Amino acid sequence: MQPVIEPQPQVLGTYAYHADPLPDPESFREYNELLPGAANRILEMAEKEMQHRQAIESSVERRQVRGQTFGFILALASLIGALLLLLAGESIVGLVLMLAVLSRLIAPFFRRKGM
Repeated sequence: MQPVIEPQPQVLGTYAYHADPLPDPESFREYNELLPGAANRILEMAEKEMQHRQAIESSVERRQVRGQTFGFILALASLIGALLLLLAGESIVGLVLMLAVLSRLIAPFFRRKGM
């Protein structure tokens, strides 16, 4: 019977994980040693990415404000239309339109988070 040989664990390399947008100072130094100016290029790339992200966020905020403004104007016009219908004697149609608009305006306040 032959003796059983147990395999011995060996470390073949190391693995480093970095979650920040920029490498640690030691890696910066190594990048610059391998390719002069690489650290500067990495910093410029991170700055451009930050500016791009901020521009996108600003655009999204402008669109949200524009959408809320248009929604307010539409709701206000609908309420004025409902009032005009009520004054013109179209009580059922005016009342239905007014209730529909008001229900859509107050519904978000009664919804629970995450639904």
